[in-house]
Amino acid sequence: MLCSMRQLDRRTVNFAPGEAAFLDRYKDSDTPEHRALLSLLPGVTADSDSSVIKALVRLAHARIEEEAMRLTYDRAVDGGEFDAESRAAMRRSRKTVAPMVADAG
Repeated sequence: MLCSMRQLDRRTVNFAPGEAAFLDRYKDSDTPEHRALLSLLPGVTADSDSSVIKALVRLAHARIEEEAMRLTYDRAVDGGEFDAESRAAMRRSRKTVAPMVADAG
């Protein structure tokens, strides 16, 4: 008997026939997709459809959050919410962060 059981929040994802075939690339340890997934999410288990889908959703969510922040920032700049010095500092920061975000996405 298990000492403790985790409560899971199970979600269902439906795919049309053949639509989920790409998941196999992430489960196969000999593929670049599998290695890339593990490099982006160290410690993740990518041995089942469920674990791969969960990892891909986490990565997509992080990328979408970054894009939402970028759009909010752009809107604020366009709306004149920052002075010239603040805008220059943020641009420098974005140039530093953008390659890291691209690598993660």
